[in-house]
Amino acid sequence: MASIKLSARHQELMYAVIKHMAPGDINFTSVAEDSNYSSAKYARDEWKKIRDKLTGGETGASGTKSKRKAADKDDDGSPVKKTKAIPRKSRKATPVKATTADDDDKAAEGVIRPEPENEDDWLH
Repeated sequence: MASIKLSARHQELMYAVIKHMAPGDINFTSVAEDSNYSSAKYARDEWKKIRDKLTGGETGASGTKSKRKAADKDDDGSPVKKTKAIPRKSRKATPVKATTADDDDKAAEGVIRPEPENEDDWLH
């Protein structure tokens, strides 16, 4: 087993954690006060660094980190393959009818051009 070197500050924090440890709970407010940390959050964050050094980064009851959530596993414990969502087809934009300067002037005046009666009138 490799030796683990902890700074004096981390050793003091580890002592305070052991002192204030209850079954399943650590009072980080008291730990921060005893080990002269500015806040309970900072003491907790530093404790995580120490814990990772001591355990080699392994956590949990099984001793290994699990990158998969429990929901990602089948009933028998085997991982479930996730399927990617199929994106919807995007709608094509409807083309905008081109207008002329004459149409814009008439629309501004409130004059509406009547519809042409036959197809030849569309061209004019």
